[in-house]
Amino acid sequence: MYPNPSNDVFYIKLNNSAPFDLRVTDITGKVVYTKKQINSGAPFPLQMDAYSSGIYFLQIEANNQRVTRKLILN
Repeated sequence: MYPNPSNDVFYIKLNNSAPFDLRVTDITGKVVYTKKQINSGAPFPLQMDAYSSGIYFLQIEANNQRVTRKLILN
């Protein structure tokens, strides 16, 4: 995921070729964005320009594994 922090868009790229699901939550745990079955062939642009500045958490699930990363939106 890059760039982090960002002003509007984050690019998500996985090293494997399996499709993945992602979910973004705000600092309170409220889900603000979800997308399922994303093709991991190219970086996925996560547009965050409609959201307020702050800290968000990105959860990626692929191949029965889940990873959480912090996003900082300026």
